[in-house]
Amino acid sequence: MMSPYHSPVCLYTESQKSKRPSTGNKTHWVQGALDSEHGEASRYGISKSKWKRMNRGRKTVSASTIKDLQNVDSSLSDVTNKGKVKRVERIFKSGTGVQQPIIMKRKDGSHELVAGNTRFLTARARGENPKITVVKEP
Repeated sequence: MMSPYHSPVCLYTESQKSKRPSTGNKTHWVQGALDSEHGEASRYGISKSKWKRMNRGRKTVSASTIKDLQNVDSSLSDVTNKGKVKRVERIFKSGTGVQQPIIMKRKDGSHELVAGNTRFLTARARGENPKITVVKEP
């Protein structure tokens, strides 16, 4: 499956295009706080101690380097928690650091979004190539 970063999917409907945020400001990406993101990783059966070990070898890359990203909604309109979308958009507009989405590189070489779907899609909707944190599957 091709990631939304590489696919021609439009992240805004026609009526939303005029409301698209300005891409003039470059987002300042920061690596996320491990404890706050473990809840997302626990959906994959990853214990807190395993999560900490996985994150020791984490690296930051541009999303455009990941060609086979899985588990990503196709657009912001697919995100069901609209309050979350608004909160994330405020973080982007504030100019403070935005936590990088976390991608797990599977043992078979594929990549799966573990945390940060809304942040990933918001960056894409802003016309940005988001920075992401990549960890390896235990």
